[in-house]
Amino acid sequence: MKYNIHTVRVVLALFTTYFFCGTDFVVTKVLMETLPPFLYAGVRWFVCGLLVFVYLRQCEVPMPTVRQARNALMVAVFLIVGGNGIRVLGQTMAAAGITSVVMATGPILLMLLAILCKMERLPHWRVWLYMIGGVVGIALIILPRAEEGANTSLAGVLVVLASCFCWAVGALLSRRASSHPNRMMAASLHMLLASP
Repeated sequence: MKYNIHTVRVVLALFTTYFFCGTDFVVTKVLMETLPPFLYAGVRWFVCGLLVFVYLRQCEVPMPTVRQARNALMVAVFLIVGGNGIRVLGQTMAAAGITSVVMATGPILLMLLAILCKMERLPHWRVWLYMIGGVVGIALIILPRAEEGANTSLAGVLVVLASCFCWAVGALLSRRASSHPNRMMAASLHMLLASP
């Protein structure tokens, strides 16, 4: 069976996404035992954003304009500060397994907000079934193996849910407010501006 370079890139991209997103909650929980939650999140985003920014400047990607930086800041506040920073705070009060299940509701919130903002049409009932089935599937896999005796409060779950809402708002804003024509530069701006 022959694989073209496009197929290999897609498989590698999916593997990288699933691996790093899937382990994020556990790594966050471990690191928060030694670092304050916002310090950990800020340093993480700053280092990632700086590495991408320096690489893109070496590739002669143009600097962002003031307007693009302003748009990037607006998106970063919701997408990274709210979506990730608040989630890290919530994870101090909720087990990693519970957090990952709650975060799986993010796409459903995004779809609901997009419909309310008239950015998307009401999807077919199968789409809803797939999304809800995905959340249930994650719950069935993770919750039985969740840490026994792990402290999880209702407040922690609500904070994580609020972070899902912020992420959904940020994702919608990123569609409307163009931070930079180069998507990688836009992402690096989001990370750098959210990290302080």
